Amino acid sequence: MTTHSANDLRPIRSPRGIPLLGNTPQIPDTNPVEYFGELSKQFPEGLYGMDIAGAMNTRPGSPEDGASPPAPAVGLPPPAERGATVIPDRVVARIAARAARTAQSQRAALPPDRDGQTAPHASAAVHTGSVRLHLTMDLPYPTDIPQVCERIQRDVAERVAQLTGLKVGEVTLTVRRLVTAADVSVSRGRVR
Repeated sequence: MTTHSANDLRPIRSPRGIPLLGNTPQIPDTNPVEYFGELSKQFPEGLYGMDIAGAMNTRPGSPEDGASPPAPAVGLPPPAERGATVIPDRVVARIAARAARTAQSQRAALPPDRDGQTAPHASAAVHTGSVRLHLTMDLPYPTDIPQVCERIQRDVAERVAQLTGLKVGEVTLTVRRLVTAADVSVSRGRVR
């Protein structure tokens, strides 16, 4: 595998902008796609940057924009030799926990609790492009436990796959405890 130093890299070119606002005022309200198409013709590399209100965004030109195809990368090794992106287990677990918290509030009608007693816990095992997830969470009582669990598993699997690009092989869900409405009120510091 060939390595390149930071000195070999070229900065991404971008159109001149206005201080603080960047390129934001240049983007028209009507038909911005046409504007981006014209802009991509100015950058034959197929890649350009846009400063949108102080945040640099990189935008690839595309044939739909009217741009020519990107020029081949000069001096870079073939894609197969460049390496791989590795997402650690703990990062995937945090993504799964966040997705489980969202699914828990939507599917099980429990208000999201970031660090409290009802907050979902997740663990992940990543191996060669796939991941196995284990979720532990509370569910409300009464509820249709099998149906709610199935929906939460599906929601979490879809969200983790969407955000990480990993194939989710298995999602196991353990119900830690069943929570009544009174339990939720007490855990939040409210007493009726």
